[in-house]
Amino acid sequence: MTPKSCAPFVLLLALGACNETTDSGGGGGTPTRVLESVSGADQVVAPGATLPQPIVVRLTENNLPVAGQPVQFSVGGGGVNPAVTNTGADGQASTSWTVANVPNTLNLLSVGAPSAQVINIPSFAVATNATLVDVQNNQFSPGDVTVPRNTTVVWIWKSSARGHNFTPDPGTGNAAWQAALVTTRDGPWLATFQFTQAGTYTYSCTQHAGMVGRVIVSP
Repeated sequence: MTPKSCAPFVLLLALGACNETTDSGGGGGTPTRVLESVSGADQVVAPGATLPQPIVVRLTENNLPVAGQPVQFSVGGGGVNPAVTNTGADGQASTSWTVANVPNTLNLLSVGAPSAQVINIPSFAVATNATLVDVQNNQFSPGDVTVPRNTTVVWIWKSSARGHNFTPDPGTGNAAWQAALVTTRDGPWLATFQFTQAGTYTYSCTQHAGMVGRVIVSP
């Protein structure tokens, strides 16, 4: 669960294009092609902004690029340009993504192509007045942050984050902070907490020794 006493967590999950499947002869109708992300995932931008780098995907079959196939990009909020484009000779297709104007959210771009499994590519929209902490590589980065009262801190698990949780240390902060538990999960994910009271708030990932963090809230 996401920390309480914070802005609501919003997940924008687009409905992907319907997969076409081919029958390989066994009647299974399983996808025969592989659609994968090449670059552009996990970018962090302001709400309503366009990602600085395009989203690039690749379509292959038997490890060889598949050219001339339509790739559809769709989102539940914001927009993409183009929404549909064909793969090039290298099997790649790309689009520009403008995220929805909703602060402190994880957004997912759904990408589909014929005879391939739909994939979802994440980005993060973080308010410009929020403080960002990255949860990755067995550390919270930065480990210590100092903020004024009423600041929202945003923790993001990027796609490569594996097996991390967010556990407030006993006896620190207030009751709302003690309830702000995020169970062990892989990325992508996002959690927020607004610090309304001055004090020192410490936390850790109980899965990894030495993975600790601290938020110092000034009066």
